[in-house]
Amino acid sequence: MFLPGELIHHCIEGLCNVLKLNDEELPLVAQLSDASGDMAEQLQKIAERWMLQTIALTLGASGAALWHNGKLHQADGVETTVKDTVGAGDSFTATLAVGLLSGGNPQDVIQRACEVAAFVCSQDGATPELPSQLKFA
Repeated sequence: MFLPGELIHHCIEGLCNVLKLNDEELPLVAQLSDASGDMAEQLQKIAERWMLQTIALTLGASGAALWHNGKLHQADGVETTVKDTVGAGDSFTATLAVGLLSGGNPQDVIQRACEVAAFVCSQDGATPELPSQLKFA
């Protein structure tokens, strides 16, 4: 049986090549990685420690950050009227995965992921139909 920190360590070390965190999880993973400094420094050190090419960090209404191939990309939060947050994190992650796997520009991808998550928050239910402007071509 693993303790929480040991389980996270085991999963990142043995199973992970891309990591998605939120602002509450970052301090724990930074501590486990001996990473200090500001957010950018922590993401860089986590990436180096675990040999990760990509780390996505969601920051709630403040947007998101993406450490990808040694470079930090940031997107501001998208103003929205929140109806239901269920599905926002999954839609963010799915948009990020589709965008990066299709070779999208990381800055554009992180911005689109924030826009999609904000849209999902503005709708009832976790899986609303996305408007065409939020879909990747």
